Amino acid sequence: MIVTIVEEKYIPAVFEQVRDLLQKPIDRGLGEYTIDQIRDLVLSGRQQLWVGLDPDTDKFVVAAVTQINPRVSGQKHLEIILTGAVPHTLKSWFDPSVDALEEFGRLNGANHLIFYGRRGWRKLYEKRGYQEYYVAMSKELKND
Repeated sequence: MIVTIVEEKYIPAVFEQVRDLLQKPIDRGLGEYTIDQIRDLVLSGRQQLWVGLDPDTDKFVVAAVTQINPRVSGQKHLEIILTGAVPHTLKSWFDPSVDALEEFGRLNGANHLIFYGRRGWRKLYEKRGYQEYYVAMSKELKND
């Protein structure tokens, strides 16, 4: 598996190729982002686009979006905002992706790599030394 950050000049073309992969986690979310907002944030350089390419099929099997967030404390957090993948490919890309993201974080002075996602991801990250620090719960508020 080849996992890499997408260089600026390739973002428009690659983004269109992985758009559907990224749309899946957006659809599962609470409306935090639209796909067009993600594209614009990546194009602006405020977020980074990552892809995993299967060298046997020459197809993208995973796409992720990250953002480096400086904190008031002086720390920097590299946050994985979205991850979307082709079903049943997790074993091929998970470890190489986390390795690449951790290295990117270190090179950019990040103190923590933080992942936001569904509870099913927890066991995978715990095996790599990650700990659960937050629990987020939601209820839709309607005007009845």
